[in-house]
Amino acid sequence: MPFLVYGRDARTGVRARRVSTSAQTAIDARREAESDGMRVSTVVPCTRRTAADSFGSHGHSATAAAGSALSRESGAFDRQLHGITPRACMTYGLIAANLAVFAAMVLCGVSGAHPKSADVVRWGADFGPKSLGREPWRLVSSMFVHFGFAHLASNMVVFCYVGPIVERMLGSIGFLATYLAAGIAGALVAVGMHPISVEAGASGAVFGIYGALIAILALERKSVPPEVRTNLMGYALVFVAFNLLHSLRPEISMAAHVGGLIGGFACGLVLARPLSRTSLPGRGVRDAIFAAGSGVVLALGLLAVRALQPNLLAVDVAIQRFTTAEIEIPDAIAKLASEANSAGGASGAAGAIERDYLPRWHSVLSYVESTKPVPSSLQPHIDAILRYMHHREENWRELATALVADDKLMWEEAQRRMSSLDEDARQIRRSAPLHAPFD
Repeated sequence: MPFLVYGRDARTGVRARRVSTSAQTAIDARREAESDGMRVSTVVPCTRRTAADSFGSHGHSATAAAGSALSRESGAFDRQLHGITPRACMTYGLIAANLAVFAAMVLCGVSGAHPKSADVVRWGADFGPKSLGREPWRLVSSMFVHFGFAHLASNMVVFCYVGPIVERMLGSIGFLATYLAAGIAGALVAVGMHPISVEAGASGAVFGIYGALIAILALERKSVPPEVRTNLMGYALVFVAFNLLHSLRPEISMAAHVGGLIGGFACGLVLARPLSRTSLPGRGVRDAIFAAGSGVVLALGLLAVRALQPNLLAVDVAIQRFTTAEIEIPDAIAKLASEANSAGGASGAAGAIERDYLPRWHSVLSYVESTKPVPSSLQPHIDAILRYMHHREENWRELATALVADDKLMWEEAQRRMSSLDEDARQIRRSAPLHAPFD
């Protein structure tokens, strides 16, 4: 026979009511509730329909996140989690922090819909030359910076859906450590694969929370009612599968999502404990040891990524100098050549090319050539830039010679090569190792 048990939570003193369907007697129902941390005042027999109605009136976030109707198992599991961690304050604190940073950005003049990369970098986005250089704090700050309100909202909605459940499973400190560790892991993987991209957003950390949930459900089968476990696992796996497929889009970083997911799953494996009050003693010490250990692991990861992407700041400066020269010089020379051909100022145009533009171009070329070592992920791009710059310099010298010699055939050949090199320049821009921020 089911029993309604009334009383107060032994830790918080909050009035509580639960339904016991497994107890055979009122004494058994009282003992079961007391073992879950409840100070019992009254035990009342009830019908199964009354018990089901009672469950329906006291469901909380676990059943909402699982996406299933309130049930006896989910109600009991929800109370079980509240007994372990009564408040999920860290989840809502992290959401508030993300909202506060975004509000501050907008109030300071950053676009709320489509902020520029430069603005996001100023607010702490992940950018390899800075993150792997003197500003490694960006691996943390980038979790709280977003590329517009839609980006922020999509991350916070899915986080709010599952965050309170995982926080109650891990405890607030373990949950915060998992969130940060997963976010940093995602940022490290992203910057390791795309070192000169600007990336920001909480999705690496959010993926990590889902990864931790999957790990806990896999390890603590006996602590979670079967129906609840099936619903939660199904929801988590669908979320991960759908969003990894979504990450195949070129403007989203798969690396950050996968890095965060693996990091969070590893954290869940380490922190998972039976979901009962018996696991509470020593949780603070375990969390402190875990935070220190994960900090050491992530520091080693940072050193490894730095070794993988050496001399990144100098390489980025070289690419920027090339980009600036490529924007200014080819158009100026093409305009000179066109005006010389139509107005007859061949010698003046040739002199300007030789005197004003070729030395500037060669200076940038020499700087790019001298920038070493180059990270292996950027070497193909640097090689393509150098080939292009050498060919472009040779072409302009031929063009200047044709103008001075008034050689029509040489002029036409130089013009054809110039058009071909314009296409090479477009190809370099298309193949540049730059990626849009991850969702």
